[in-house]
Amino acid sequence: MIISGLSRGLLRQTFPLLVLLAWLALSALGDAAAAEDCAEHQPYGAPIASFATPGREVRLCVSATSDEESFFALGYDRARGVARWAAYRLTRARLHWRSTEVVPARRPPFRRDRNLEALGGPRLAHADFTGSGYDRGHLVPAAAMRWRTEAYAATFRVSNLALQNPNLNRGIWRRLEAKVRTWACALGSLYVITGTLDAPLRAGDAGHRTYRVNNGTRRVSIPAAFYKLLFSEAGGGKAMAVVSANPNPGKPASAPLVLSVDDLETLSGLDFFPNMAKERQHRIEAAAPDREFWETRLTATGDCSSRRASAVLPRGDRAAGP
Repeated sequence: MIISGLSRGLLRQTFPLLVLLAWLALSALGDAAAAEDCAEHQPYGAPIASFATPGREVRLCVSATSDEESFFALGYDRARGVARWAAYRLTRARLHWRSTEVVPARRPPFRRDRNLEALGGPRLAHADFTGSGYDRGHLVPAAAMRWRTEAYAATFRVSNLALQNPNLNRGIWRRLEAKVRTWACALGSLYVITGTLDAPLRAGDAGHRTYRVNNGTRRVSIPAAFYKLLFSEAGGGKAMAVVSANPNPGKPASAPLVLSVDDLETLSGLDFFPNMAKERQHRIEAAAPDREFWETRLTATGDCSSRRASAVLPRGDRAAGP
């Protein structure tokens, strides 16, 4: 086909728009399936709240429309207007997968989640959070979902959004997410649960706050803290929780705490592995984090030395103990 110079110029100008339109079309996913369909991401059951109010939590299984492959599970608190937890399984194969699908070069805006709205969740959009002073933080990071266009697009729904201090989001939290990818690569598979807390971690930390949305007619919670719970089947089962306070805008982010699962359950009011055999559950959840197990895998070589995984790791970053 012969294309004139004018046509080439027009194509160069319109191609980014066509890519964006195609991506937006893919983002309208129909995943009204219950979170129980996301067994890959929560093999021991979805987290259960000890103080649950009937009908307060909306569970979503975020999946593809074409083949029903699931991306992550999410438990959304309608009263707080933010997810309490989001769970996903990250694998070495997905981290190393070279996709030919389109992932936008620029980060897209967050979009309404119509599946959440259909289940009684709030109607929220990107513009509702403009001017808050906080970043629109991801619970399931977009960087972990680049292995498929629809998976990446799904992370930009408001159900996956939480207001996060910019210094935390762009600093400690970003480095932690990079470490999670390296751990998943080194271990071959890793289960991750990311969530929000209302109670401050330490004396003097900012507590629960709210932000007005929907032209001031509704309030959504600003989390007091964020957590990541990591679980590996290796070594008979190893788990670790990392918790970071969420300061007010302009304030620096303090060093995170590294906790046992039991400690995190006390802070969150959640039972994270409800279907695990009780004896094994008690052993794994009560154990202090095995720093040697996790830290030695940050220097992994071989498959995990690829630029996609370990090259994004910061050097010398260690979380503080409780």
